[in-house]
Amino acid sequence: MSVESLFNSRATLKSRTQTFDAFGGIKESFPDGGVQFNCRIQPSNADEKNLYDREGVTITAKAYVSPRLDATITDRVSFGSRTFIVRGVVNVDEADVYKILYLEEQK
Repeated sequence: MSVESLFNSRATLKSRTQTFDAFGGIKESFPDGGVQFNCRIQPSNADEKNLYDREGVTITAKAYVSPRLDATITDRVSFGSRTFIVRGVVNVDEADVYKILYLEEQK
């Protein structure tokens, strides 16, 4: 059985877009649309939350995704009505079997 058969959710990856505003400054946005992908999203457990809190990073969920997904720490993930900030991307054992996205829910 492949790892991808465990991906039971569908989410959208939104990449950051920078444009100039009316005053000549740079405006950052995450436009609607984006890349649809299959994943498995689950909340972080207490041990993981405590570990990352000590490092000064808030991680509320993890998403297991295909290694072909080109996600970076500047992206957002939309899942239903929830939006998550990508805080980390890990290619487990550099084996290209799956990646883990470490996510913080946007408030």
